[in-house]
Amino acid sequence: NVALRLESANKQLGTSLLVSDAIRDLTIDSHRCVPLGRVILKGKRDAIGLFAPVGLRTAPTPGWFDAAEAAQAAFAAGNFSGAAEAYGALATGTGPLVDCFAHLAAVSRRHAAAPPADWRGIRRLDEK
Repeated sequence: NVALRLESANKQLGTSLLVSDAIRDLTIDSHRCVPLGRVILKGKRDAIGLFAPVGLRTAPTPGWFDAAEAAQAAFAAGNFSGAAEAYGALATGTGPLVDCFAHLAAVSRRHAAAPPADWRGIRRLDEK
């Protein structure tokens, strides 16, 4: 059921592969994953962490990786303007997550304009 919801989240986020924090935890020694935030998937009550795998740990770290982690940290902390700027810069680059970064920049801009009440670093993905 979660895998089906993650497939739907791929469409919403502009990604081709997402894993939950549970899968990331199982593969953390072998694979590098960029965090995309904590979400509540459609039809679920509990939040999960979303991650996009970006390769084996033995491969060089992508040049944008640290900036993506910093952008997500800013978003989770409620620094939506900072996240919008960081994700916007990432969206102008190249690579497999550019569409996702553009989406997250837009979400960050919306949250900066109208901050969610009692923000806890969790977004709701409402599409199946």
